[in-house]
Amino acid sequence: MDCFSSLKKLASSIGISIQLYKNETLIDTTEIPFLPNPAYYYVKPYIHIGRPLSLISTQDALLCGYIEIVNTDYFLCIGPAVPFEYTINQARSILCDMDISDAHTGELLSACYEYPRMNTDMFANFLEFVAEFVNPDQKDLKIQISNKYNLFDVKDSKDLDTDEENSALEIENQMMDMIKYGKIDELRQFLQTSIPMRSLSLPMLTPSTIRSAKNILIASSSLASRVAVSQGVDYDTAVSLSDYYIHRVESLNNYNDIIALISTMQLDYTTRIATVLHPHSESYLINQIYDYVASHLHERISTKDVADALSMNGSYLTKIFRQETGQSIMEYIHKQKIREACYLLESSNLNYVVIADKLGYSSQQHFQKVFKSVMNMTPGKYRSLNSDHDIV
Repeated sequence: MDCFSSLKKLASSIGISIQLYKNETLIDTTEIPFLPNPAYYYVKPYIHIGRPLSLISTQDALLCGYIEIVNTDYFLCIGPAVPFEYTINQARSILCDMDISDAHTGELLSACYEYPRMNTDMFANFLEFVAEFVNPDQKDLKIQISNKYNLFDVKDSKDLDTDEENSALEIENQMMDMIKYGKIDELRQFLQTSIPMRSLSLPMLTPSTIRSAKNILIASSSLASRVAVSQGVDYDTAVSLSDYYIHRVESLNNYNDIIALISTMQLDYTTRIATVLHPHSESYLINQIYDYVASHLHERISTKDVADALSMNGSYLTKIFRQETGQSIMEYIHKQKIREACYLLESSNLNYVVIADKLGYSSQQHFQKVFKSVMNMTPGKYRSLNSDHDIV
């Protein structure tokens, strides 16, 4: 196909893969980050079935495109593209679909970083542009979108019990605090050991358990998205994640599957926020310092403690840390402790003496002084702005 060389240049400029096939024989291709190409796996069922312009969105939101060269045996396989940064579990899910061993998870995850970042609308617009480019005389081609989700049978249609709405709201607030501060382990334990998720219902919006459970996810994902952005997660990533989970939940009709998806969504956001909040350096030494501080956050820590733990000279360690991060080790320690204090102020009704003691400060006065220097407000002011808890 004469125009394919031009398409390859276009594809290279935006980092998307395009493969040209005749029937099911590969004729030409751009660079493919991972082989076999997941896009071809997902578009294969659509080859010459009367849908010449198709967008396939998988259950993991992988976006793939199929375009026929009308009145020929040729077609294009476009993509994949991804709407957000993928996790290990999402990469494994794709490999499972393709019947490929988990041993290739790292390879696919690396490829996912190379796939262009597009939401569904952006990818659809690109497909329509390419379709018009290769079929200039076919102005009436309509894009057809397929969502490859697993469907489940309805097993529960009883109404949710909303007698404990206040308790449910308190639990939801607890979980949102864990998400906001990237408390992965705490949230995972909470989801496993807390009262049943059925108690997390919003006030009944419909008479159906299934619809109400879906509404919970929609409300929670929108809130988690805003929290993620406030904590530094990329805006497009946070919004695309919300769209992904909202879209995915609408395909489910089993209460337990919806509740499981809510937990998955909450842990997904929490993990991404934790990645932003907890720094990582290319320097092994700096990461050792980060790890030491994280594991001793509830103790008194000094620069000497860190240096002794790493068997290094304190002055030298401080100099290296400042060169790498622009702050002293003690400044970093205080910022991490105060971030934990913010979490405790929002998620509990502990008084300032207890919080100061839990974070290894010598006194409430010292804690309040450091808190104000980091947050530009007192702990009391912060709690009044960010928490419904009363001090005990």
